[in-house]
Amino acid sequence: MADDDSAGPTGREVRRTVPLGRPGVLTFRTVPQARCELRRAGEGGRALQGFSDDEGVVSFVVHGEQRFAPTELTVTCTGADGTEVVPVVLQCDDVERSDMPELVGPERHRWENVDHDGRRRRAELDPHSMSAERLRELGYPPKPDPDSEPDQFAVWTMMADLPYLPRPDDGIEFDRRGAPPQLKTRIDPGAGPLARKIVGAFSRPSATSPNWSGAMMRHGAGTYDSVLGFWDVPQVSSDRQELTATCVWVGLDGYDSNDVVQAGTWAEIFPLLGGHIDSHFSWHEWFPDPARAVSMRTLPGDRFFATVWMTGGTANYLVVNRETGESSRGTDSLPSGAMFVGNNAEWVVERPSIDTSTQLPMAWFTPVPFEMMWATGPRFSGSRPTASMPSTDVIMYDGQLLAYPVMRGVDAMTVHCRLAR
Repeated sequence: MADDDSAGPTGREVRRTVPLGRPGVLTFRTVPQARCELRRAGEGGRALQGFSDDEGVVSFVVHGEQRFAPTELTVTCTGADGTEVVPVVLQCDDVERSDMPELVGPERHRWENVDHDGRRRRAELDPHSMSAERLRELGYPPKPDPDSEPDQFAVWTMMADLPYLPRPDDGIEFDRRGAPPQLKTRIDPGAGPLARKIVGAFSRPSATSPNWSGAMMRHGAGTYDSVLGFWDVPQVSSDRQELTATCVWVGLDGYDSNDVVQAGTWAEIFPLLGGHIDSHFSWHEWFPDPARAVSMRTLPGDRFFATVWMTGGTANYLVVNRETGESSRGTDSLPSGAMFVGNNAEWVVERPSIDTSTQLPMAWFTPVPFEMMWATGPRFSGSRPTASMPSTDVIMYDGQLLAYPVMRGVDAMTVHCRLAR
């Protein structure tokens, strides 16, 4: 593995000056679609996960909140070509050093790493004129009839006009889990005055969950077969000296069912003395099968779109980074012992799990704005939360208030974090 900013040999140390008080992006190049684990040298335990893209590039966001000594990290990447280990030395200084370049900030990294020519080429595609077979090959949902399904066709048109070219991507399996909520339809007396006050302010139905916050449309089985939404990847932080995580997604099922079909973005934080380092990536999952990471760039502030839809017994997903024009689509098969119900559609910020019962501590996150919250199904052409068809507002509460949603109009919502930084 070589440093992305040099032509050095495989296994070369990477040294960077971490800027104080603002984030920087630490980038490596390894084999394409590799799973990478970062940990302090000589330490075991849980590692920070990262995933390389189709060109083998993997990025971590480093925050230097105060001066810290050189930190030796080990990155282990596993891909189709085997396992490689690279010792990484991070140095945080109060002064610039010519022998160690400073980490590039996310804004500059985002701009310099966008394939602008590729975006222009992708924008030349016209899904409106493609055959049903070609649309399926490129990962687009089926095209609705504009006369009999005008609402669904309007939503499909919005997706078709996005500048991207989907590519097949089976994903890279990882050992974290999204999971169904343990949902309570009313606040317990011991939930606390702040939680009761927030719930009392909602005019729509509300519920609490220890691991979900957002909005959920709930109706009978067979109601929903697709869901979509836009959101911004949040910044995350944590003062805990252990791995923390937060993920954002759209999905189907999960409450009163034994499955969840979901796709979105994921963030994990690994503590460092004097700061922290975090990893952001895209993912999909048909719970209870393992989650899979998507090999495309994901950074705080990126604008994302995701949709999940069903065709027969197959779950389809499409995830798009609108900043870069990158996208990924794929399919998931029905997990063993599960059954798709189609009774829920969700837009969620989640505190994920290691397994089906062990939840990770939640990372603090900046407000997550969801837009274009739509779901469709065989009973109707399109739906979004309205006064006559309200969503259930899900408040994350686990001994303390962790996160809560605020609706903005008929199809938009912001999820706020109440966890202390």
